[in-house]
Parts: sequence; structure tokens; C-alpha cells
Amino acid sequence: MLLKNPQHLLILGSRVLQLFRLERHSLLMLHGGWTVSAEKCNLHWNPPLNDGGAGISHYIIEKRETSRVTWTEVETHVEAVSYKVTKLVPGKEYIFRIAAVNKFGIGEFLESDPFIAQNPFTTPSTPSTPTASAVTGDSITLTWERPETDGGSEIDGYILEKRDKEGVRWTKCNRRRLNDLRFRCTGLTEGHYYQFRVLAENAAGVGAPSEPSEYIKVCEATYPPGPPTNPKVTNYSSTTVSLTWSKPVSDGGSRISGYIIEKREKQGIRWVRVNKKPVYDLRVKASGLREACEYEFRVFAENAAGLSEPSLPCPLTLAEDPKFLPSPPAKPTIIDSSRSSITLSWNKPLFDGGAPVTGYKVEFRKSTEEDWTAGVYNTDQTEFTVTGLTSGTEYIFIVRSINKIGISEPSPETDPQVAIEREEEPRFDISTEMRKTLLVKDGTPIIRISIVVASTCKLFKCKVL
Repeated sequence: MLLKNPQHLLILGSRVLQLFRLERHSLLMLHGGWTVSAEKCNLHWNPPLNDGGAGISHYIIEKRETSRVTWTEVETHVEAVSYKVTKLVPGKEYIFRIAAVNKFGIGEFLESDPFIAQNPFTTPSTPSTPTASAVTGDSITLTWERPETDGGSEIDGYILEKRDKEGVRWTKCNRRRLNDLRFRCTGLTEGHYYQFRVLAENAAGVGAPSEPSEYIKVCEATYPPGPPTNPKVTNYSSTTVSLTWSKPVSDGGSRISGYIIEKREKQGIRWVRVNKKPVYDLRVKASGLREACEYEFRVFAENAAGLSEPSLPCPLTLAEDPKFLPSPPAKPTIIDSSRSSITLSWNKPLFDGGAPVTGYKVEFRKSTEEDWTAGVYNTDQTEFTVTGLTSGTEYIFIVRSINKIGISEPSPETDPQVAIEREEEPRFDISTEMRKTLLVKDGTPIIRISIVVASTCKLFKCKVL
């Protein structure tokens, strides 16, 4: 027999069971604006405070647009307490609701606050009105300035549009998105008048168009050329800098007759002309610079109509002699050895790279192996003893030079050298006072003794230790 009662008791014969109601979720929220976009969002919630006496098996998620009354399923089996919802309609306002499920059934739904599916950023503001910098019989070169705001997302590029005065429709000038603030629109009809506007684009989309330009007539005309592009330093010394650049995008309808180059010191205000007469090549060598000063350079193009605007200045360049890696030392020489060490010496490199050699790196390897081991990383001497070697093992050595730029290529390898006591003929300089006892290094039995005589000497029987 089953009875309904306020205490939620179920009486079955002599057994009484207490029933639990599946409580509402304690929290449903959207992750912050950084995870809500025009087409997706992340939902997050906490489990119910009461699981109804049985573990929560999963959750059901439904959604509806605020303009509708019917709910649609998003997912009917979600085991986690978060879910990424996709395929939202940009600009629509949504409400989500979630219900927990256990083996006894579905709990009550908990609804979220309404929210609009939109990006956390907007399209860029309008660029400046494009202006013509050069006109020919079939083209017009336009320039413009960046928008005041990028809408919170980096600008990806620009779209330039044109409209013939005899037409009403705007058409694109560029097939691909423009990354520069300048574009030469070609294929125009000579004698026609055209109007231009530009739009900026970011991740949110294409912004509003700029104010249209005035109508511009396509005709052969002569204007000052556009500015040269891409000025860069190709070589330098303590008193000179070599500079190159590229031709202007537009010659203004007249042949480029030459280029003017100007320089300015880092702390200076005034630009100073480098060349007295225009140069005709796309390169120049500026001389008479002050050593250790930083300079920037800019270039003007010239035609029959006059000088162009200056190019963008190249990066600051320090007037100094260039520095390189030093050359390696000559082949090292083995000058001594023992059972656990080998001493080698070498000469300084022929070329220090323009910067003083500050040290040397000594490396060695067993003749049967290929991997090199550093004996010392930076010694300022031209002689070094490598210790910790294995007696009777054959070793090969190289040396590298070091300056402030880096480490040189390796020197030629030494001849293989075995770590053993070095065998030499004993030699004694007894030009000074004869010692009563001579100490001889007992490497091998003495076979012959050479004596260096300064003037006269007497021979005595020597005690060999």
C-alpha cells in the first residue's frame, strides 16, 4: 500500500522508506566574456546540493532564443559540470537550462540569465579618407591612415573600393586583403572620374567604410614621385655606412631623375644632406661619420615635378668597425705528458675578428671516439695542461679562440698522444755551479747523457736516483 504524506514516506507493508527530492542546482553561470563569442559559449554549473539519495548520472542541457517559447535540446547526456555550446546564431539572445538526472528520474531545470551571442570585440572604426598620391593614364595610387580604434582586435588588413562617377556601385580594387596603407589601383579608364573609400577588417569582421574621396580624373599627369621604400644599411665601419633602398611605388608620371639621402644623429634634430648631387643608383656610401655615434638615414626620390616625401628612416646604425669571430689558433703542439695529463701549447690566431681575443677553449677526445670534451672553457694563456686522463690512452686535442662575438672554428687536430711519462734524453746545463748530486727523472734506464758545457768542466760520477 502506498501513501502520500508531507514527510515523503513510502509505507510498504511493515517497511517504511524515506524519499528524497532531487534538489535544484546550486549554481549555473557562463564563463566570463572571454569565452563567449558570436557562435559559441561555455556553460559551467555546480552539482545539486542533494542528489536525491542516488548519485547524479548525467545532466540535460536545453536552450531557447528569448524571442521563442519552445526549448530545444543541446545535449541529453553530459557527465561533466561544464559544456561548450557551439553553432549559435550571432546576435541572437539565448537562455540555457540544465537538469540533473539520477536513476529515479530528472530533477528540476535551472535557467541561466539571458545573454547575446556576440564577440567581446567589435569591428574597427573607419580609416581616414584615401588621398591620391600619383595618377597616370590608367591608374591611381591611394594612401590612407589607420583607424583610431581597432575594436579590441588587431587589424588584419584593408579593403579599397572604387566607384565610377558614371556608375552607382562600389567595387573592390584589391583581390586580396591589403596589409599596407598604400595601394595602386590599376585598370582604370582614362578620362573617367573615380571616387575611393577604404574599410578596415579584424577578427570581428569588416568595419564601416571611410568617407569617400573626391572624384579624381584618370589622366596622364606629372606629380612628385612616391617616397622610396625599404631603406637599409648593408655595411658599416667607424666612419662610413653603405645604404640601399627600393624604387618608389609611383614615379609620378615622370622618370626618376635621382635620389637625395639625408642623415641624422640619434640625439640630433636636424637632418643633414649626405650627397651634394643626386645619385642615380639605388645605393650610396655615406662617409665622414663620427665614430661611436648612432645614425639614421632617409631617402627622397626626384623627378621633373620635384622631390618626393622622405622614405621611412632606416633603423639606427652605430658607426663602428664591424666585429667577427676570430680565426682559430694554429695546430697545437704537445710539449709534455704524464700518465694522467698532457700539456699543449699554441700560437695566437692570425685574425682576432676586430675584437681582442679574451681566451681559448681546449677540447679533447679519445682517438677511438668522436665526441669532444671540454678541458677548459676559457683560459687566457696559450698553454694548458689537461688532467684527469687515463694512463695508456691515446688522445687528440683542438683549441678554439674566443672574443666578445663568440667562439671560433676549431684549430687543426694535434697528432694522437698517449698519456704516458714522456721519454727524453736527459740534458743538464752545468754552466753554473756544479751540484754534488744530480736529480734525474727516472722514466727509462739512462742510455746516454748529453752535457751542455758553458766553458770548462770536470766530470764526476753521478749518483742516479
